[in-house]
Amino acid sequence: MLDPKDMTYEQKVAAEHAEEQPSYFACGRRHLKDLIAKAEREAAEILEELRHFFRGDIGIQIVPYEYATCFSVGATLTVNGETCREYDTADLCFLELNELMLKRLIDAGVAPAR
Repeated sequence: MLDPKDMTYEQKVAAEHAEEQPSYFACGRRHLKDLIAKAEREAAEILEELRHFFRGDIGIQIVPYEYATCFSVGATLTVNGETCREYDTADLCFLELNELMLKRLIDAGVAPAR
């Protein structure tokens, strides 16, 4: 991360926002550990649900990304140990996997189609 004295005004505002309102999209160093733990819990829940729909060794690895003014919490989707897709941010991975499960439910006639 940039030293605050080397940041532009816009970068300082972005860094302050990341500290004041941390999210997977942008957070400061002091919130990063908590957000990674939260993402790991969410990943475990989604993987448990996903096992009802897909077979194979599917994994989600939570990874931090460092930018000039903040960090983000990303995810790497793996199948049989190989990287399938990388997401920045982790919630995009969770959203896509939830959509896949919902599609399977709709296709099976369990959930109403919209």
